[in-house]
Amino acid sequence: MLADAADAGSPAERVLALVSEQLARIRYGSIALSIHDGRVVQIEVSEKTRLA
Repeated sequence: MLADAADAGSPAERVLALVSEQLARIRYGSIALSIHDGRVVQIEVSEKTRLA
């Protein structure tokens, strides 16, 4: 899952693969990217559970 995406291609391709994977998995919530010196250093996923 995440390890597979982290092993593929250039750093930009790895980030895109990880974000795409999280977008496919999450139903409600948010995905935040932390950028330092023009590079993505952290991907934070916050998932919500909707009741009724």
